[in-house]
Amino acid sequence: MISGRVQQRSDPEVSGKSSIMSTTHAQVKRSKSAESAALKSFLSGASSGVITCVLFQPMDLIKTRLQMTSSTSVTSSIMVNGGMINTNVAVAGALQRNGIINTITNVVRSESYRALWTGLRPSLYRTVPGVGMYFCTLNLMKTTFTTNETPTLLQNMGYGFTARSIVGTVMLPIAVIKTRYESGSFQYRSVSEALRDIWRGEGVRGLFSGWSATIARDAPYSGLYYMFYSKQKEMLTSARGVGGLSIGDNFMCGMSAGVLACMVTQPADVVKTQVQLNPTRYHGNMDCVVSILNGERGACGLLKGFVPRVLRKSIISAFSWTLFEQIMRWNVSLTK
Repeated sequence: MISGRVQQRSDPEVSGKSSIMSTTHAQVKRSKSAESAALKSFLSGASSGVITCVLFQPMDLIKTRLQMTSSTSVTSSIMVNGGMINTNVAVAGALQRNGIINTITNVVRSESYRALWTGLRPSLYRTVPGVGMYFCTLNLMKTTFTTNETPTLLQNMGYGFTARSIVGTVMLPIAVIKTRYESGSFQYRSVSEALRDIWRGEGVRGLFSGWSATIARDAPYSGLYYMFYSKQKEMLTSARGVGGLSIGDNFMCGMSAGVLACMVTQPADVVKTQVQLNPTRYHGNMDCVVSILNGERGACGLLKGFVPRVLRKSIISAFSWTLFEQIMRWNVSLTK
């Protein structure tokens, strides 16, 4: 009888301990799964970033050259905050032309075909970890804050906005150097030299010049893009039924989402480029906007470089997301 009573008393204790252990084990398993998913997201994003960066760097360079003002063209070499302005006649002539074809032709003639990839190194320094961090942050936020299986439109926009704001702030100094490399106006010999020169001549303000314009451009773009992209995928999936989406479907969803997001954020991109190229000329973003509006092209000046940007941005975003999702599928299949 005693042993029976002892057994009856100990059974609830044993079952309670077993329940606690199973719960703890499940939590550890979920934590490891989340960490693994975040790492896979980072590596997949970084891989897609390398490919897209190398393929589409010329389009970024053309966009930067088109957005440069004619006042950049002068007749002699001068020192500006540690960077020497390159003002030879061929480059000055290229900067004064507004057409995409003319810009490409002048870059190739006055420099070389390789000049179309000017700024590739800082682009890689910024894009590879930046894209990886973006997808990783996006994945962490979705798994942490999404209670339902499918996030709402506003949630997707918020995730994209927040992830891009964080990554954009962290990677901004490299973005400033990239823009100056692409302009052809600053003769930096390396990324480290550019960092030193900007730090000595302009300080923290120079390294983070154009921050508000960058966030005003990139964060809304990413938020809008992710919202449009997710919604289009959801609509296509429900329309197609069983079988999921093909690579081509993902790419077309990405392209159309990129066009829509670019239309909204183009003025901020123009302001960002101007502020980063001429940090001492403007007293703020509004001063830059007023200066552009008072220029020869008026309000159209806020749309300079739209065509190469929308082509580049839409294709890169679609390419990056398509590659990312495909690499993630491969990673999942390899771990099964």
